[in-house]
Order: sequence, then C-alpha cells, then structure tokens
Amino acid sequence: MALHYKAFVSLLVTGVLLLFESCSTNKSELHEEDDNNSPMVMSRDIIQQNSDKQAPGFQDLVRTFLSSYSEQYEVITNDAGDYNDWIIDNEFPGYWDSLVWLKSRDFVVNRYDQKTYQRFPMGFHAYATKEECDSAFEARMACMGMECNKVIWGEPQGFKMTPAVHIQTPNTIIYAHNSCELSNAHWAKLIDDFKEQFGAPGTRIMISKCGGTFGFEEL
Repeated sequence: MALHYKAFVSLLVTGVLLLFESCSTNKSELHEEDDNNSPMVMSRDIIQQNSDKQAPGFQDLVRTFLSSYSEQYEVITNDAGDYNDWIIDNEFPGYWDSLVWLKSRDFVVNRYDQKTYQRFPMGFHAYATKEECDSAFEARMACMGMECNKVIWGEPQGFKMTPAVHIQTPNTIIYAHNSCELSNAHWAKLIDDFKEQFGAPGTRIMISKCGGTFGFEEL
C-alpha cells in the first residue's frame, strides 16, 4: 500500500511540474507575440497597405526611399498614425497607404545641446484619381498648425506650426514631420531626398518651418 501511495505522489509531483513548465512556455510565447504586435516595431516589409489594391510604381519608389535610409535609421511601422498627419491619414486615406517613422540609430544633438534620437513621422498615400488627391491636399491646407489655420497657396503666412513637408503629385501625397528642436542638416537632407525621389512635373511642394513660415514650389 505504501509503495502505491509513493508512486501516486511521485506521479502527481511530476504532473504539476510539467503543467508549470507548459504554462511558463505559453506565457513566454504570449509576451513574444505581444512584442511582435506592438504598433512601434521594426517593419518586416516596410510597406503597410490598407487594402488588397496595389500601387506598383509608387510602392517601388517608397520602398527604395525607405531602404536608402535603413542603414542610418530604423524604419518603424506606425499603423496607429501617432504624430503623423491626422487629416490625410484618417479622413482622406488613399487606396494604398503606408505610415512609418524613421528613427536615427545614433544619437543627435538638439538645439538645447541635448542628446536624443532624430525622428521623422511620415506617410505615403496613393489615390485612384487626381480629384481625390486634390481634395485630400486641399483639406490639409485648410487646417494647418496647432490652431487649424488655413493656408492659401503661394501667400506668406505665419502661425504655430512645427516643421513639415508635403508633396503632392497628380495621384499621390507624401509628407514628413519634424520637431523645432531638431530642424537640422538631417531634416534638410530628407526634404531634398523627398524632392528627388518623388518630385515630377505637376508636383506641388509645401514646406513649413518652425513658427509657420511656408515655402511653396511647383515643378
């Protein structure tokens, strides 16, 4: 009888240990899953789309642009659109959209002589028609800055606004944002690279500086 009892206890202890190990493994896998599903993780494909439709030529341009920055910056998916461009991203999405952040791999020094990371929230939108693209761009111009001020193309104006660049081609809108503290050579280079990669005949470029001074270009 004693032997049977000891065998039973031994089996019971073994079963409890196996159950504990199994639960620990599942918990670890759950944490790994949560980390992978975080809205701010390294994008595997760096192209996020909101439908099954494709924009092959534009998609290739976006992929090439982001890949050219991947050595010095992390390309981070931003499906939630945090700190990006609320009006375009949420009220006027295209048939293909990509929202990302670029985050520098190395520290930079801001205007207060503090070390930080350079971050560029940006978005890429492809529209089915020029009319849809124009509507999205005009809606953005109707509400700029911290107080939703209207911008009239080509006219000087100034109000509370952080640095940004918006590029509109006949069927696409590309933008990037920055902070006043980090309006530096890295930001100037990004704007130049934006123009080179996405500029084409019929393109409108709107650049805002810290404080709401605007520059307008047409190609």
